Amino acid sequence: MSYATLMVYVNVDRVSKAIVGVAAELADKFSAKLIGLSALAIVPPVVAEGVVIADHGSEFEIAQMKTMLVEARDKFRAAAGA
Repeated sequence: MSYATLMVYVNVDRVSKAIVGVAAELADKFSAKLIGLSALAIVPPVVAEGVVIADHGSEFEIAQMKTMLVEARDKFRAAAGA
């Protein structure tokens, strides 16, 4: 039996080498490609009495999120190996 793709959730704050390692072993066993999935939520603006308070989702925060996701990707790739 084989699978085309195996997907595993990767926590951005702490990439688990053990979980990714097991997923990589299973991907090898079933001749599958391994995909790591992760996400961060952008907090929507708050509307109070007709006034929109856009306190979240600034360009700086989005850039920080992208950096965190890139770091998680790099840790995932290192933990998954070849």
